[in-house]
Amino acid sequence: MLAQSWSEAAEEYEAQLVPRFDPWTQDALAQLSAHADALPDGAVVVPCMGPGQELPLVAEAVGPERQVIGSDLAPGMVERAQVHAAEAGPQCTAIVRDAMEPLCDGKAAGMLTCFGLQQLPDPVAAVTAWCQKLEPAGVAVVLFWPPGGVETEGPWATYSRLLSSRVGSEERKQPTAVWDQELRSAAAAGGAEVLMDSALQHTMEWPDGDACFEAMSRGGPWHATRLRRGGEFMEILKRDFLAVHGPGVPLSHTPTARLMVLRRAAAGTQSKQ
Repeated sequence: MLAQSWSEAAEEYEAQLVPRFDPWTQDALAQLSAHADALPDGAVVVPCMGPGQELPLVAEAVGPERQVIGSDLAPGMVERAQVHAAEAGPQCTAIVRDAMEPLCDGKAAGMLTCFGLQQLPDPVAAVTAWCQKLEPAGVAVVLFWPPGGVETEGPWATYSRLLSSRVGSEERKQPTAVWDQELRSAAAAGGAEVLMDSALQHTMEWPDGDACFEAMSRGGPWHATRLRRGGEFMEILKRDFLAVHGPGVPLSHTPTARLMVLRRAAAGTQSKQ
């Protein structure tokens, strides 16, 4: 269902959410660029790439001689990403692949992943596996929405509250309620040290509550609920949502993402937690 949901949402996601997520993505790309010259030999991988708009930017950051491999579970996302990969050149490819599966032969020199970690069934195991996949001195840049800490007010918090009141918390529950608190230990278990661990805020703007709800429920993570429970259920949620964030009223909010930069210990050294 996850692959189906994101395949159906791919066009709207690229049109509506990619531009709004871009300030955070640029933060992540800046960290990859800062470490690019020190990366060991090997490919740079981009799991959970979505429509792949960052693939040409990753290729630019790490240089034209280095292979860049992006992946996503949703074929609809990969189809769009292949267009962006072609823009970057023959060294860049986009494939359908589970984020827990290897994307390249051998180990990777680097990794960039934006807003996919929180959707995986076991984010903690994913971070450990990703770090283990890095070459010594390889760097992973991991950007994600932390569970429960994205915003306490605003449209996303409103939707979360409304959905929970309708279906309870089970449908929305992550494998571990506080899995993000385990990520530093997960990195250490994968042989990596934490170079950066920051909360990042940017302001996101919508024409009004209606535009926000439509974009998030047709091109974003709320689409999975639409797929699971149907249009009638979503119209009820939308009615309640617009009672808080009315149509015709400009809407802005400041979500908080988390950005981690992890480096695999060089040969002969030990990672720090």
